[in-house]
Amino acid sequence: MAGTLKEAHRVLKPGGYFFATTPNAASMLHLQAILEKRPPWFFDRHVREYTLDELLFEMKKTGFQITKASDVHCMSIYSYPEYSSIFQLLLTSGYSTSGRGDDLFIVAQKPLSV
Repeated sequence: MAGTLKEAHRVLKPGGYFFATTPNAASMLHLQAILEKRPPWFFDRHVREYTLDELLFEMKKTGFQITKASDVHCMSIYSYPEYSSIFQLLLTSGYSTSGRGDDLFIVAQKPLSV
């Protein structure tokens, strides 16, 4: 991913925007797969799936300024009512339930002066 981000940063004009979206490696879908003894990735065609913190770190390291970042429950809200028990498991075990959406959406900007 570092190569992709470096190239995006290089070709963008100062002040230009970069939009990234990827499956969230820390999502409820991934947690459910692990608990059901299935592989924890969701899309076979992705070389790797990232957490929000990983993606933000890589983008900032490349020189981007983060404009907006969020995780979104695109699929899990429609067909996975059992997520309430997984949320409860996280809460009672002291783990955060934030950042568990299915997909990550990040808007970053190349600074005006580089």
